[in-house]
Amino acid sequence: MTPERLRVKKRGLDALNGLSSLGEVAGNHSRFLFDFSPESIVLRITENPAPRILYCFDEVDGKITVSDEFIRKVDSKDILTEELFIGGLIADLPEVKSLKTKVCEPGIKQIVKECNAVISDKLKLEK
Repeated sequence: MTPERLRVKKRGLDALNGLSSLGEVAGNHSRFLFDFSPESIVLRITENPAPRILYCFDEVDGKITVSDEFIRKVDSKDILTEELFIGGLIADLPEVKSLKTKVCEPGIKQIVKECNAVISDKLKLEK
């Protein structure tokens, strides 16, 4: 997402907040209780136009893990650790801790809050 391309730049922050707080399914399916909020999240704030991290999760034996390709890109400095905001269950994985990212916490909402603060500062938005 490129907030500078939005008519209202602040809507980029609203989108991140929405992603971190997805509600339950509505309509006829609402009788089922299923949490759609993310279990883990990887955000990147960069000036680099190439995303480089379209898919950073893998499923191995029914468990979500960080993809080897994501780790390789960070290790090779194609993705800089200071650009990453990692949160949720993956924050405690050894391979994620070994990346030594600047912002890595178990809370999704806290990660989004910190990411929004950096974006607000970069875009000079009111908080």
